[in-house]
Amino acid sequence: MAKDGTNCNQGRRAGGDCMVIPYEWPNPELKAFVDKYEAELSTEHRETMKSLLLDPDLGKIFKDKILEFEEAINESKKAQWDIYERVCKELDADKKEWLIWLLDNEKTREKEARGGKKKFEFFKRKNDGKEMKELDITGAKSYPIIAILEEYGCKGESAGSGRAKYKCPLHNEDTPSFTVFKKDNHWRCFGCGEGGDPIDLVMKLYNLPFVEAVKKLL
Repeated sequence: MAKDGTNCNQGRRAGGDCMVIPYEWPNPELKAFVDKYEAELSTEHRETMKSLLLDPDLGKIFKDKILEFEEAINESKKAQWDIYERVCKELDADKKEWLIWLLDNEKTREKEARGGKKKFEFFKRKNDGKEMKELDITGAKSYPIIAILEEYGCKGESAGSGRAKYKCPLHNEDTPSFTVFKKDNHWRCFGCGEGGDPIDLVMKLYNLPFVEAVKKLL
């Protein structure tokens, strides 16, 4: 069915072109419902796209919008399946045609949600790249690992020149095997095998992504 309410399922020319025949709605209540449904879809899409705002935490906005679009995609797919089942069971020709129209609208809604998700994924990649360029990664890597452990509540002991040992905060242990190498500001746990620089440690301690871990150290 065309957007103007014409029925493209009735009468087609040999070449496949749609002959525009005005669709006669079974009753005015049904037409009013369809018009309202179509308006709500349009409004929902407009409100969703307004979320690209000037905000200091654009990364979170983009991530949230991607999740919203994923939910919309899943909801639309479920709605399509439900409508399809109703189409298969419906015997009334007019109601079946209306259900098919609803199904087409849900397919359009899913397509728009997929497009929106793709757009915000692009925005997020661009924003993440910009943040990476602006971050002082060298400064974050120079943050003393011993200070990170003390802030986390760990107590250490000297282990010879330029080294300190702790009970590993990443796993349970009785004997300290978490070693900090003060000279190059790196760490390694000889119990669980984990190791790295200050950024790696903050990522694991606080379950943070790379960018957020760097921000926490600055």
